[in-house]
Amino acid sequence: MALTNQTGIPIARYTVGADSQVTNTASETAHTALTLISTDINTARRVVRFCARLFCDSDNAGDTLTLRVRLGAAGVGGTVVFTSTTFDAVANDSYILEGEIMIRTVGGGGTFYSYARLWNETGADTISFSSVAAGAVDTTLARDLTVTSTWSAAAGADQVTLRSFWAEVMSA
Repeated sequence: MALTNQTGIPIARYTVGADSQVTNTASETAHTALTLISTDINTARRVVRFCARLFCDSDNAGDTLTLRVRLGAAGVGGTVVFTSTTFDAVANDSYILEGEIMIRTVGGGGTFYSYARLWNETGADTISFSSVAAGAVDTTLARDLTVTSTWSAAAGADQVTLRSFWAEVMSA
């Protein structure tokens, strides 16, 4: 039986099964990605909802973190859907990142717009909100939806783990 939303419209659901940790690097590094099948996103006005939960295992005092969501090529090669403000990640804090991407046009020169927000689940503070007015995506191919982390400095104590990540593709 196919998944449907509350009005019976079919959806596709993607989830990441295992934790993915980024540690000791000042380079943008990809966590485990979700691969969206082209038939699910190759329709104009299709909406991709996503939610990620990250956990700061430990941090080096003074180091900051930037999170991104990318759509497209694997790893850090995709188009940016969301970029957080740089924030002071604190050990044992949980962060929720959620947003939506709407496919505007399809094909090799497909476009999307998006918005997302990030907040500290532990303190319930909104850390950042961002939107993309017009991004590029080839909807004829399977595309990765990827969360990335960038620490301000490489330190062994800087560790952030992607604990859960899911996306739903809603029919237009």
